[in-house]
Parts: sequence; structure tokens; C-alpha cells
Amino acid sequence: MKKAFSILLIISMLLGSVNIVYGAPQEPQLIGQSAILIDATTGKILYEKNSHEQHYPASTTKIMTAILTLE
Repeated sequence: MKKAFSILLIISMLLGSVNIVYGAPQEPQLIGQSAILIDATTGKILYEKNSHEQHYPASTTKIMTAILTLE
């Protein structure tokens, strides 16, 4: 009886010490005006922020101007 109680106590202590914590997913902190995250295998949109708004591509135009000037 004492051995069975000891085994039961040890099992309950082992199973009771396992902590499973679930948290709600947090919204990512982004500095940019817009963003989109797409799963490459399924094509499913995982996250989007102002993805349908049009923005002026400032850095791209600067690089293209420099390339055309150097050519």
C-alpha cells in the first residue's frame, strides 16, 4: 500500500509540474507604412497592413536615377 501511494504521489508530482502556457498572438510592431506577409507554400496572406494603398517608391527612384546618370 505504501509503495503504491509513493508511486501515485510521484506520478502526480511529475504531471502536475508540467506547465503549458497559451498566449494570444500579438500584432507585430512595424515602423513602415505598409506590409504584407504571405506563406510561400500556400499563398495564404498571414498578415497585412495597408497592403492595398499605393505609395511613392522613394528609394527605388533614387537608385534608378543614379544608374541612368552613370550609364
